[in-house]
Amino acid sequence: MDSEDLPQGTENKPLEDEVASIPPANWMATELMLTFPPPALLSVTLVPLDAVETAGRFRVWLFLQDKNILLWDRKTENGFPELKILKQKLRDMVDPERSLGHSDTQKK
Repeated sequence: MDSEDLPQGTENKPLEDEVASIPPANWMATELMLTFPPPALLSVTLVPLDAVETAGRFRVWLFLQDKNILLWDRKTENGFPELKILKQKLRDMVDPERSLGHSDTQKK
Protein backbone atom coordinates (compact mmCIF):
# COMPACT_ATOMS: atom_id res chain seq x y z
CA MET A 1 0.00 0.00 0.00
CA ASP A 2 1.46 3.35 -1.02
CA SER A 3 1.43 6.22 1.43
CA GLU A 4 0.02 8.60 -1.18
CA ASP A 5 -3.14 6.43 -1.34
CA LEU A 6 -3.86 7.05 2.35
CA PRO A 7 -5.42 10.21 3.78
CA GLN A 8 -3.51 12.36 6.27
CA GLY A 9 -3.76 10.97 9.79
CA THR A 10 -3.96 7.36 8.61
CA GLU A 11 -2.12 4.71 10.54
CA ASN A 12 -1.01 1.55 8.77
CA LYS A 13 -0.05 -1.52 10.79
CA PRO A 14 1.67 -4.19 8.67
CA LEU A 15 1.87 -7.48 10.53
CA GLU A 16 3.13 -10.91 9.80
CA ASP A 17 0.87 -13.80 8.90
CA GLU A 18 1.39 -15.47 12.27
CA VAL A 19 -1.88 -15.73 14.17
CA ALA A 20 -0.31 -14.52 17.44
CA SER A 21 0.07 -10.93 16.23
CA ILE A 22 -3.52 -10.46 15.04
CA PRO A 23 -5.32 -10.15 18.43
CA PRO A 24 -2.90 -7.53 19.83
CA ALA A 25 -2.99 -5.63 16.54
CA ASN A 26 -6.80 -5.58 16.55
CA TRP A 27 -6.91 -4.51 20.19
CA MET A 28 -4.35 -1.73 19.62
CA ALA A 29 -6.20 -0.52 16.51
CA THR A 30 -9.45 -0.29 18.47
CA GLU A 31 -7.80 1.52 21.37
CA LEU A 32 -6.10 4.01 19.05
CA MET A 33 -9.33 4.80 17.21
CA LEU A 34 -11.18 5.30 20.52
CA THR A 35 -8.43 7.58 21.86
CA PHE A 36 -7.89 9.51 18.61
CA PRO A 37 -11.25 9.67 16.80
CA PRO A 38 -11.47 11.45 13.45
CA PRO A 39 -10.19 13.90 12.40
CA ALA A 40 -7.07 13.22 14.52
CA LEU A 41 -6.79 9.66 13.19
CA LEU A 42 -8.81 8.79 10.10
CA SER A 43 -8.19 5.06 9.96
CA VAL A 44 -6.11 2.16 11.19
CA THR A 45 -5.29 -0.43 8.56
CA LEU A 46 -4.04 -3.90 9.40
CA VAL A 47 -1.96 -5.31 6.55
CA PRO A 48 -1.22 -9.04 6.82
CA LEU A 49 1.95 -9.97 4.95
CA ASP A 50 2.58 -13.49 3.72
CA ALA A 51 6.30 -13.84 3.11
CA VAL A 52 9.22 -15.51 4.83
CA GLU A 53 11.14 -12.23 5.11
CA THR A 54 8.29 -10.58 7.05
CA ALA A 55 7.86 -13.34 9.64
CA GLY A 56 7.70 -11.87 13.12
CA ARG A 57 7.24 -8.31 11.87
CA PHE A 58 4.93 -5.87 13.59
CA ARG A 59 5.29 -2.25 12.54
CA VAL A 60 3.18 0.80 13.22
CA TRP A 61 3.42 3.55 10.61
CA LEU A 62 1.82 6.96 10.62
CA PHE A 63 1.20 8.38 7.15
CA LEU A 64 0.95 12.15 6.99
CA GLN A 65 0.68 14.31 3.88
CA ASP A 66 4.33 15.29 3.91
CA LYS A 67 6.04 12.27 5.52
CA ASN A 68 5.79 8.70 6.77
CA ILE A 69 6.77 8.04 10.37
CA LEU A 70 7.64 4.64 11.81
CA LEU A 71 6.19 4.76 15.33
CA TRP A 72 7.08 1.19 16.32
CA ASP A 73 8.98 -1.77 14.92
CA ARG A 74 8.81 -5.00 16.92
CA LYS A 75 12.20 -6.17 15.61
CA THR A 76 14.15 -3.05 16.63
CA GLU A 77 12.18 -2.38 19.83
CA ASN A 78 12.37 -6.05 20.95
CA GLY A 79 8.66 -6.72 21.27
CA PHE A 80 5.16 -5.36 21.07
CA PRO A 81 4.64 -1.82 22.37
CA GLU A 82 2.85 -1.04 25.57
CA LEU A 83 -0.35 0.68 24.52
CA LYS A 84 0.52 3.66 26.73
CA ILE A 85 3.79 4.21 24.85
CA LEU A 86 2.15 3.82 21.44
CA LYS A 87 -0.58 6.32 22.37
CA GLN A 88 2.04 8.81 23.57
CA LYS A 89 4.05 8.50 20.35
CA LEU A 90 0.94 8.90 18.20
CA ARG A 91 -0.36 11.80 20.29
CA ASP A 92 2.96 13.62 19.96
CA MET A 93 2.60 13.44 16.16
CA VAL A 94 -1.09 14.19 15.58
CA ASP A 95 -2.29 16.20 18.61
CA PRO A 96 0.53 17.21 21.00
CA GLU A 97 -1.82 19.19 23.27
CA ARG A 98 -4.18 16.24 23.87
CA SER A 99 -4.22 14.84 27.38
CA LEU A 100 -4.10 11.06 27.59
CA GLY A 101 -5.21 11.01 31.21
CA HIS A 102 -3.71 8.04 33.06
CA SER A 103 -1.68 7.09 29.95
CA ASP A 104 0.16 10.40 29.98
CA THR A 105 3.78 10.82 31.02
CA GLN A 106 4.57 13.08 33.94
CA LYS A 107 5.73 16.47 32.69
CA LYS A 108 8.89 17.71 34.42
